[in-house]
Amino acid sequence: MNAVIIGLGLIGGSMAIDLRRSGLTSHLTGIDQNAENGTEALKLGLVDKLGSLQDSLADADLVILAIPVNAIAGLLPDILNRTPEHTVIMDAGSTKQLVCRSV
Repeated sequence: MNAVIIGLGLIGGSMAIDLRRSGLTSHLTGIDQNAENGTEALKLGLVDKLGSLQDSLADADLVILAIPVNAIAGLLPDILNRTPEHTVIMDAGSTKQLVCRSV
């Protein structure tokens, strides 16, 4: 399974660790606005590579959004347009009203 985690902070990083430990993913791509977070995640082996929305979503089986809810609401329409129909998209946001409205 190809997984993409958007947001490699504490929540996204923890999800990457668990995906890696469980063996559920064969390839893990990380996306983060903060280059230092991305570099550290790559260095620690949390992700296999760093990518961008433009080049990472077309073959994703799972996309995890571990970014602030307002950022999720802003990105979600574009993510939905860039992913195949079979892709599972989940978020780690604390509230769902804004996310549901953006869909």
